[in-house]
Amino acid sequence: EISEVRLFDANGTNVASQATLGNLQSGGQGGLGIITDGKTYPPITRLLYWWGGRPQFVGKRLFTMTFSSTVGIRSGQLDTIDDDGMGNDCHIEASTDGSTWTDLLTPANGTFQIKYLGEGSKVRYPFSITPKSC
Repeated sequence: EISEVRLFDANGTNVASQATLGNLQSGGQGGLGIITDGKTYPPITRLLYWWGGRPQFVGKRLFTMTFSSTVGIRSGQLDTIDDDGMGNDCHIEASTDGSTWTDLLTPANGTFQIKYLGEGSKVRYPFSITPKSC
């Protein structure tokens, strides 16, 4: 379950809405456009989700975000309902050619934060974000 994705540049500006969204993983429901429109859950209609549980999407690319020009993404946030719906190991990958992908932002390196909206507004993993240096 994904409610919103934010990607921040060096100035702290959320550039996610500048991306073209595509390549939705099979089974995705709710529409890609809602994850970068600045509105969050609740209501339930503010979610992009997959039926069938984690086996349907763990280890798979859920969607792509393509920018028309180079953007210096330094950190990000993902809003979801709870740990059961998203876990704590999601990440943002980057590719310049569409075939070779590398981790760009992850909770493990402190550049990507997951906010669990259904567990209280202060529940975040990791607790703070450290922007990636370039």
